[in-house]
Amino acid sequence: MRTIGGYFELELREGKEYHNGAVCLNTGRNAFEYLLKAKGFKKVFLPYYTCDVMLQPIKRQGVEYKFYHLDKNLVPILGEKKFHNDEVIIYNNYFGLFDKVIRIMAERYKRNIVIDNSQAFYALPLSGIDTFYSPRKFFGVPDGAYLYTENKLDSIIERDRSAERIGHLIYRIDSCAEDGFLVFQKNEKSLSGSGIKSMSLLTKRLLQNIDYQKCAEVRKENFNFLHSELVTINHFDIDLANDSVPMVYPLLTDKCGLRDFLISKNIYVATYWDSVRKYINHKSYEYKLVTNLVPLPIDQRYDTKTMELIVKAVLSYV
Repeated sequence: MRTIGGYFELELREGKEYHNGAVCLNTGRNAFEYLLKAKGFKKVFLPYYTCDVMLQPIKRQGVEYKFYHLDKNLVPILGEKKFHNDEVIIYNNYFGLFDKVIRIMAERYKRNIVIDNSQAFYALPLSGIDTFYSPRKFFGVPDGAYLYTENKLDSIIERDRSAERIGHLIYRIDSCAEDGFLVFQKNEKSLSGSGIKSMSLLTKRLLQNIDYQKCAEVRKENFNFLHSELVTINHFDIDLANDSVPMVYPLLTDKCGLRDFLISKNIYVATYWDSVRKYINHKSYEYKLVTNLVPLPIDQRYDTKTMELIVKAVLSYV
């Protein structure tokens, strides 16, 4: 029986989550590990251009793995290889812009593919295709993941608890991003050591409070504005489908130092993914993406005036 009376908790409504019907877990990498255990894959093919945390579940499960390259349209270079039933390809929906490629990949490889939609929260899963999501890439939640699969584990999964991981989100509201950054890094580190768990009640309630339609509209508006202003200097070929909701605006130029310049102007942009340099030749396309692609923020916190500031900063440097 739950406690009656006493102090109040956060006032959070019980709305609807965007991914109703999915398996609710604690992290994207653990969603993939869930699949490795449930489907018994023996070998994984994953892109060089991906986050190295994806190696954690692969190594924990003792699964063989091999990297593959991408062409300049971020389409996998796999040749005519035929895959066995116990082999799987991971493909990332990069920046939330590659729904069309995923449809082609799903038709070609069917049950031998897993879609990593960590950067494409709004992309709905294709029938029969294992797909997972990481909502904290799009919204202010401390952890959480959604997984669509027909194969379920029989074992009972412990529920995660997120109260100790919410500090950086509070700092961002009550103080500033800089004050909460060390807390954010601690949170990220704690997720690396967590096993497969069900989504925490706190994360679930937070995800029930989001206006998903409004967030999607703002993201697309901001993305389209940046693209209209920066398309002439962007070397990355962008094709935004009408139903796609991007995570960021990927700006690729030959101008080194743009990332550091923007950060010096308090425009924080990430690197996807610095660890890739350990695995690939410096002349490869993936190396160029890691070094020169700058993911500009376009999320629901910002309006056109903010986008104008970003454009002004970019053009002043480029």
